[in-house]
Amino acid sequence: HTVFFDEAQAFKNPLTQTARTVKKIQATNRFALTGTPIENSLAELWSLYRVIFPQLFGALEEFKHMQRKDISRRVRPFLLRRMKEDVLLELPGKEETHEFSELLPEQKALYAAFLAKLREDTMKQLDQETFQQNNIRILAGITRLRQICCHPALFVEGYKGSSAKFEQLLQILEESRLSGRRVLIFSQFTKMLQIIAKE
Repeated sequence: HTVFFDEAQAFKNPLTQTARTVKKIQATNRFALTGTPIENSLAELWSLYRVIFPQLFGALEEFKHMQRKDISRRVRPFLLRRMKEDVLLELPGKEETHEFSELLPEQKALYAAFLAKLREDTMKQLDQETFQQNNIRILAGITRLRQICCHPALFVEGYKGSSAKFEQLLQILEESRLSGRRVLIFSQFTKMLQIIAKE
């Protein structure tokens, strides 16, 4: 008589097969649990309520013309929301570990050469009048230096060597795998994620 839809954002798009399928589940009481009831548009909220409480709103076209305050007023009695401050005490403390890695010799040589060129180019063109025009070029140069630190293959075409940071990451991943831990990897550079995925 009761159904709980966990991760209900899976049917936030009313046109998907998932949304059509969950509507067919028969139950007297329906609940949806989601951390992201709305990500892109209010229509996603409509899709969720279409499954758990179809009488609350009319058709989608009707819903699209409703005022936000009217939508909010209708939804409020049927929405339980946990705020961050309510759950902070239940969350484990954040642990941070800082790992340092020394550049590999070929990386270090590449870094030093690029840094010397960047300095030379900057000093040639840098005075009070041209600083504003060149700050984008300087920031781009700093980004290149960061890429060399991550993995020179990020911008050096055909680079065959490795990277200290990359090797260290592989070691951390192997240790995590052996101890049964799962890992989430972030990088500002999507190409770096591609290199990691390939490995």
